[in-house]
Amino acid sequence: MYTKAFSPTGKTILVAAATTAPTGVAAPESGTKDGFQFRIHNAGTVTAYLSFGATAQAAQDNAVIPTATSQFSIPIPANIVEVLSFPVGSYFSAITASGTASVFITPGKGV
Repeated sequence: MYTKAFSPTGKTILVAAATTAPTGVAAPESGTKDGFQFRIHNAGTVTAYLSFGATAQAAQDNAVIPTATSQFSIPIPANIVEVLSFPVGSYFSAITASGTASVFITPGKGV
């Protein structure tokens, strides 16, 4: 794992999370076969459930709010920044229980 401070290596994308998940968006990076880090910032006022997939459609399909069964969505609370690792070439989507959230995703390396 890369233990230095987060260093951006690509352009930031916006995932416009809403109660209906948008089509997945790619966050171009130049990671390794093991994946890459992404700085995730939920600039919204509600929790966004971030999903990912190998295609835009898979990311959108995976964007569900977890209930009694496990799902691929990761809850990102409002006004929180996380640095997470995802597979190279991932697409991202997100869904909210109510309202909207702007989720900014920046590829890079570090924590």
